[in-house]
Amino acid sequence: MRQSEAQTSPAFGPDGSSGAGGEAAVPRTRSSSLWVFAALGVTLLAVVLVFILENLQDATVSFFGARWRVPLGVDLLLATTLGALLVLVIGAVRVLQLRHLAHRRHHALRRMAEHQAADSAAQPVREEDEPA
Repeated sequence: MRQSEAQTSPAFGPDGSSGAGGEAAVPRTRSSSLWVFAALGVTLLAVVLVFILENLQDATVSFFGARWRVPLGVDLLLATTLGALLVLVIGAVRVLQLRHLAHRRHHALRRMAEHQAADSAAQPVREEDEPA
């Protein structure tokens, strides 16, 4: 293989094996995914910190008759956090609804299977159904 082909060829084939000895690719683990998300989280935190430090001018905020002065960056961070918490609560309620529905369907299917098993055990065996 020429050097230019080696530089442009993918490291792993479509089946997950490497081009060299047919070895399998290293599988993705939970800890490797956690490490990637932690790195993304630290990067996002740094971006938010820079945003807050660049927006330190005071802003007057009014909410249901309450008034306060707070740096603009902190105010926007607080609004974003409250919005994210609202989305989290709504999502958690929906997940609980779906889990409850799945639980009810699972038990209904189990009861139906138990009734079918009891009905088939209670039916007498007819002569034509017996093996010869």
